[in-house]
Amino acid sequence: MVDKIIEATGQVIAEYGLEDTTTNRIADVAGVNIASLYQYFSDKNDLIQALVEKLCQDATRQVTQNFERKRHEIDDRDLYSATRSGLRLILAFLRSNTLHLELLRHWQHLPVEGAMNHLEVYFTAYCREYFTRHFREYPVENLHARLYVLINCVLLLMVRYLGSEAP
Repeated sequence: MVDKIIEATGQVIAEYGLEDTTTNRIADVAGVNIASLYQYFSDKNDLIQALVEKLCQDATRQVTQNFERKRHEIDDRDLYSATRSGLRLILAFLRSNTLHLELLRHWQHLPVEGAMNHLEVYFTAYCREYFTRHFREYPVENLHARLYVLINCVLLLMVRYLGSEAP
């Protein structure tokens, strides 16, 4: 039932927008009684947080699958080409769903810290692996600190760019 309610939350946000999303609409779309919804979630923000976490897991899984399919292409490329390919995969995923774009438009009002931390850990691991394989071509001192700054800057720039009125 929880998954059904979370899925309904995404459907309502995609159809009505974040501001016009209500727990009553979510309960109707999920086909559950509003009291049942409140057994699992305390309010709209709770629902949105659960949705953001689910989308983050889905995004990581899908991006991982896309990376794995194209990994040999990306891993064998120079840093510029590998970065460009990776960013294209991520942007394509984010643009693939109106729900993603609606949430990105309101990111600063949403509980995204957990999702951002999750993505940071994922991308740090991938980048560390890339630089470990290519340490002779790209010797980087203090890799962890540099990746932290770089990845967080890129994530914020992507979110702000896609969340703008006309990206």
